[in-house]
Amino acid sequence: MSTLKFTKSDHWNRIEHHLARTDSERFAFAFTRPLHEGANGPILEVVDVALIADEDVNYDGSGWCLSDGAVDRMHNQALRAHTGLAEFHNHRFGPPGFSRTDEAALKPMAAYVLDLLPERPYVAGVWAENRLHAEWWRADSIGTTRRSVDAVTATDDQLRVLNAPVTGDERYHRQLPLLGSAGQATVAALRVAVVGAGGTGSQVLINLAYLGFRRILALDDDIIETTNLNRLVTAGVDDVGVAKTHVAQRRLHTVDPRISITPMPGITVNDDHPELSDVDLIIGCLDNDGPRHRLNQIAIDTRTPDGLELLMKIVETADVFLTNLLPDSRERMGIDVDQIRARNPKIIYARGHGYGTKGDLSEQGGFDLAAYWARGGIGDAYSLGDGSYPAIQRPAFGDVYGGLSIAAGIAGALLKRERTGEPSVVDVSLLNAAIWQLGPDIVGAGITGQDIPKFNLEEMPNPVASMYKTKDGRFVAFVLLQADRFWSDFCTRLGRTDLIDDERYVNAAVRFQNRAECIAQLRKTFESEDLSHWEQAFAGFEGVWDVVHTAHEVHSDKQALINGYLPRATNTSGIEFALAASPVQFDETPLDLDRAPEHGEHTDALLAELGFSEDEIIEFKINSVVL
Repeated sequence: MSTLKFTKSDHWNRIEHHLARTDSERFAFAFTRPLHEGANGPILEVVDVALIADEDVNYDGSGWCLSDGAVDRMHNQALRAHTGLAEFHNHRFGPPGFSRTDEAALKPMAAYVLDLLPERPYVAGVWAENRLHAEWWRADSIGTTRRSVDAVTATDDQLRVLNAPVTGDERYHRQLPLLGSAGQATVAALRVAVVGAGGTGSQVLINLAYLGFRRILALDDDIIETTNLNRLVTAGVDDVGVAKTHVAQRRLHTVDPRISITPMPGITVNDDHPELSDVDLIIGCLDNDGPRHRLNQIAIDTRTPDGLELLMKIVETADVFLTNLLPDSRERMGIDVDQIRARNPKIIYARGHGYGTKGDLSEQGGFDLAAYWARGGIGDAYSLGDGSYPAIQRPAFGDVYGGLSIAAGIAGALLKRERTGEPSVVDVSLLNAAIWQLGPDIVGAGITGQDIPKFNLEEMPNPVASMYKTKDGRFVAFVLLQADRFWSDFCTRLGRTDLIDDERYVNAAVRFQNRAECIAQLRKTFESEDLSHWEQAFAGFEGVWDVVHTAHEVHSDKQALINGYLPRATNTSGIEFALAASPVQFDETPLDLDRAPEHGEHTDALLAELGFSEDEIIEFKINSVVL
């Protein structure tokens, strides 16, 4: 950018002090030398200054102007010193800018100076309201160019940008002087790239601005969503749907309007960013554990030789191969462990199945209602034990838990490969997932030789580790495992202080013996008031308790929302909806999820990444190799 630099502290101080008088206009000149050519104009340094005495300034009826003698002296000094010339004057009323009188005088003056001092830019500026407006002129074979000076800087105790609009950001003015003049000059010249403008990146970007960095590249290809607003210090509610980099650019300009920030797409494996070749510093600010590689969807017909070969080319570039196909299907398709490892010896091979890799059922298909809920014992664990039908599982109940287990296994295999160089085959079955999840019951049954006893809610062993119904048909769950510790406060909040010292309920042992009567008393009391009453009564209670919510109510649960457990996505029809986030978060950062891809949505892009031409991709489609 074009710049005029006052590198000696007394040069600008003298001019500013001279122009500070507001009862009339004053003039001052600076003599400049070119340093180099910037991207948007010349970079000039002030080598000397001259102040015009009041007797050389006259009012001609339309405005203030210099005497001919003063003008000649300035021109002659520039000629003798082989410098360029910059003229400054003050305005008593702001904001800074050239008046119509100024414009009438500037046109002939600029033409005269450019003719007198060829190949040397001419600069003129107006000082008002403690700010400077400056422009430069330069003549060439085409004509005369006139543009604003991007930055006029003065080095004193700190680096000042004289033509920057005043910022009200106190933090900027507080932090910038801490660097000192040399430090400010250094950071202002550095070119910094910030990869990722999300939660961490927004913090870094704003602090770079506070510290005086002026040349910043922000790389991110995401937009702001409601789910990540709480992490972005640069964004507000009105910014939802806007690119993170553009919002960051606007926010940084409120700190210092002279900042040059270039929004750019995010970095991916195959992107080429030549702009990064000359940066001084690259700061990685990627949320979670690295670049977010979204799930890509490619549809290939592996029954054809070309289709299978396409799959194998993708396998060669992959870290993990995941399948839920049965053994005979994997072998028939040519994608079993040995066949995949022949193309990529270091790949992690992960298999999801119903009943395990050995035994009579190893080649039988399995769904979670059968292998997980029924055979794994979970369905019976939730039955009443009186011969009535057991509860049926919710959709994908076992599949979701099995998927999380596979993900954990893959993560462990990748760490093992990183440390030992050895790849693993990862297996997760629905049957094993159920056994693990029902571990306390199954281990206990093995030790005692019988199923763990079941208690109906009317006869729970610990009456304050159970659920109760309210008057309006809602339910609350209490988990007071240290029952005696909380009994007195529990009864007080319940409005049943008579139960505290009742010999039938005074401690956990007698409550167990009289549990049916105790639970009946508690049920009667809870059913006498609505849920709102009990929420208020137990507010601040130290014991663990909560309200039984419906799935729909979870969508408005403040605790779920503030932690980012329900990130929102938009499908290809423009319909927005909430997704259930994985229970694993990294660095207290909510997951930023996207919709699932459409069938074959990324086929063309992935094939192009593999090096196939557009004609080859068309040929694949004609031959039904890809779908």
